[in-house]
Amino acid sequence: MSSTSDSGARVIARALKGLGIQVIFGIVGIPVIEVAEQAIHLGIRFIGFRNEQAAGYAATAYGYLTGKPGTCLVVGGPGVLHAMAGVSRSYMGNVLLLLLQKIVLMAMIL
Repeated sequence: MSSTSDSGARVIARALKGLGIQVIFGIVGIPVIEVAEQAIHLGIRFIGFRNEQAAGYAATAYGYLTGKPGTCLVVGGPGVLHAMAGVSRSYMGNVLLLLLQKIVLMAMIL
């Protein structure tokens, strides 16, 4: 990290860029929008979906077709559960898949 003012979203986006991630498939909206915005700012393409299952399948297809890890960004809890369809498909096909989740702590809301 170059600065103590780096946000968690920026740190994650930099790590993804450093890993050579070029495309992220995920949900558009809170609480993952900050990570998506930072990734876009660093030149990583973000492809938005309406549900996590579709994003998981798309990331798996990307990994299968390119030989690079497919990356999927979802919300925690039910979002991860919905993305598991893509995760299981990538596992069965020996396809690399990186699943990222973000949660919002209740203490942050109160």
